[in-house]
Amino acid sequence: MGFGLEDIARTVLPGWLYRHLGIEVGELRREFFVIEGREVEANLYGEGMLEGEKVVVIGEVRSRIYESDVDRFYHRVYVHVSRLAEARAIGVLFGYLVHPSARRRELGLHVVTAYEGSR
Repeated sequence: MGFGLEDIARTVLPGWLYRHLGIEVGELRREFFVIEGREVEANLYGEGMLEGEKVVVIGEVRSRIYESDVDRFYHRVYVHVSRLAEARAIGVLFGYLVHPSARRRELGLHVVTAYEGSR
């Protein structure tokens, strides 16, 4: 998705993370990682703190989020980047529309819509 939605995510997600999860995070930025010779891109990446413990936020931004998008992000990005992190990893998907099938908590990911970000 275009950078417009990513800009919205960078603005509203830090507040959402703090209000809903207690995570204080600084800047969220696009980050690239080389894992086993393959480039992996995280739309959103940032370091933060949760109850005195370092955490990293790994995120994906899509205009519409379906169950397949959650699975794809989890297996192609989150699992690999979280292994590199020297801290607990928090996975977040951010979008305009979230299909009910995408709200799967068993993978440990958080799914946030643009309108929820301000709550």
